[in-house]
Order: sequence, then C-alpha cells, then structure tokens
Amino acid sequence: MLNHPDGWLFTSAEDCCRAHYMWDVQECRRNSIGQPKWYPDFDSGGGCKNDGIEPLFMRRHDDYLFDSLEECCQNHYFWNVEGCTNPALAPDPCEYTFMDIYDENFLLADSAEIGYYPVFDDESLYCVNDGNAPAYMNAAPDAWRHKHLIDCCLTNFQWVFDLCMGDYYNINDQLAPLALCTEPLPQASGKWYVEYYTEADPVCVKECNGPAPCNGRAVSYQELYETFSVCCQLHLWWKFDCAAYDENGNGGKGILEPSNKYFVDYQTGSCLQDCEPGPFGCALVPPPIVLYDTIEVCCDIGQWWVDFDYCTSRSIDDYSDGWIVDYTNQKCSKDCNPAEGPPCSNPEHNDFSATIFATPDECCRTLGWIDLESCVADSQNI
Repeated sequence: MLNHPDGWLFTSAEDCCRAHYMWDVQECRRNSIGQPKWYPDFDSGGGCKNDGIEPLFMRRHDDYLFDSLEECCQNHYFWNVEGCTNPALAPDPCEYTFMDIYDENFLLADSAEIGYYPVFDDESLYCVNDGNAPAYMNAAPDAWRHKHLIDCCLTNFQWVFDLCMGDYYNINDQLAPLALCTEPLPQASGKWYVEYYTEADPVCVKECNGPAPCNGRAVSYQELYETFSVCCQLHLWWKFDCAAYDENGNGGKGILEPSNKYFVDYQTGSCLQDCEPGPFGCALVPPPIVLYDTIEVCCDIGQWWVDFDYCTSRSIDDYSDGWIVDYTNQKCSKDCNPAEGPPCSNPEHNDFSATIFATPDECCRTLGWIDLESCVADSQNI
C-alpha cells in the first residue's frame, strides 16, 4: 500500500470507504469513524435517521446521505424542517385535521376511477380527483389512487409538496406531516351535520357511506348532531318544518310554505317577495333574513339608503314616473321606460340613491344656475 499510495491511502475515511467498500459505505463509516451519515426515512415515520441501516439504493447515491440532520431535513422535508429536526413537533399524519383532505366520493364508491391520482403530463397540475385517471392507473388502483390529497402528494410529488398541496399546505397554520398515514379511516359516526355548500339548498345529512341521507365524512368545521331533528332545528328552521320529520330524517315534505312577505335585494335596490319563483319579484327567502310585511316598509327600513320611490317602483317591475337630475345635459329627465322616448331618461335611470322628485319644477330647482322656466321646458321636451 505504501508503494502504491494512490489506490490505498486516502485523506479521509469517507473517501476510503467509497473506494473499497462502496457496497456498504455506512457500515464502513461506522467501523472507521463511528458515525453513520443521515438519510431520509421514507418507509416508516418520516424524518431523517443515522442508524446505518438505510436502504441499499441510498448507499449508492450521494443525494440521500448527509453529514448533518439539518442538511437531510432541508433537502428531503423542506415543507417541515422544524418537525423533521425535532420529531416532537411533527404532526401525526393520521390526525383528523389532515384526514379531512380526502376524496368524498372515495368513501361512497368502490370504483377504480374514484380518488386522488397524480398527473404527470401537465405541469400545472399535481394530484386531482376529477375521475379522469389514465387507463393504466385505473388498472392498478392500489398503486395510483389515494383517499387523501396529502397521500397522493407525499407519494408522487414530495419534491414539490407545497405546490401539490396548494391551499391545503400547512392547513390551519399547522405544519404538514412527514409521512403517510398507515392507519385506516375511523368509522363514520352515523351522526348528522348540515351541508350548506352544495348546488341545491342546504340540508341535514348523515355521516355515513352509501345512498342518501348518507353524505360521507364531515369535515372538521362541521358540527355533528345526534339526530336529524337537532340539526334541522339549529340550522334549517327557516326552511323546514322540522317537526314533520322523525329522528332519522324520514317523514312528510316538511318544507315551510313561503311567507309572502318581503326581503331586501341589495343588488337591485329593491325588495323581493318570499314566494314560489315564477312571477316577477318572487324568490324563496335565503337563510335567516329579515322579512317585512309590505314593500313600503321593506324599502323604508331595509333599503333606507335607496330612494324610496326608486325602491318601491322597481320592486313591482315598474318606474316611478318621477324626475331626476341629468347633470350631463343640464336638465331633468323622467324616470320611465327609455323605449317610450323623451322625456324618459336614456340610458335607463339606475342610480339607487339619486333623489327622485315629483315634478320637473322641483327637480330643476336643484340646478339653480339655470333659468327655471327654460330648464322645465327643456326637461319636458317642449
């Protein structure tokens, strides 16, 4: 060895181990300097270890072995370096907060097409659950489909984990787990919760798998109730006659008849009637909202910042036939259908708060710098 130092003498134990014991560098390192390198633990609880029993493929690639715990964590668990360096801070991957991020349909069907799957041919997508997985993934669902978004991201996009998780990254300011959850989902409770965010009206549904009233697992912000009645009385009292249903949500129609009273429609500056949709101004009243006995009371109290004549006329699909100031043309215009021609305002008057006057004379008096008689005549198109 002394006669051929280039092949046998090295400046470090690391170089010597890699040159002569490349099939077991960690064991050589341990026997030589007593300190194995750190490697990422992908197979069990996540994080980094230096127990010298890393998989063989890691021993053959420098990308997996590090001199310090911090280097290993920064390279392989960048989304939660703090939890990687201090396992006490790493959240349980089976914790309910992260189990919320599941594919609801996965629990309701046993189909290969249901669940989160990775997308490799579109750089803007990572894990999706749109039911359009490629045929080869559907043919091997155990390998490709996942109940949870987090499982799909950890399995297929760990190097861009934060992008894959999107809005769910560090959900509720809680650091994301380091590994997959290996425990099965807990059994659904069989209790009831209200589902507001659907295309249809809100309804009380059951936390169970199968046909209605089952609706899959409730998420963390949805409170669970023992019976349908309790859920209904707390959340749907404005819509349902809860007493018409039994404890399991069975019974008569139970939907309350429209009150025929009036409620504010802020977008149009008018009031709508709580009645069956069809005739103009009819709409079923949305969740808890103030109802008024008449249009006039609704406009006076509920739309106090809107001109009273504007609100009452628009509430019945009409015009006030009053007069409003037209500052652009230095005259007054009539609040009537533009299709009727002058003196109707054109374009149509739609300023909720502009004062509507009873006569052109009253209106023109607000244009004090213009001769009153000339203003009235011009306004009336005389």
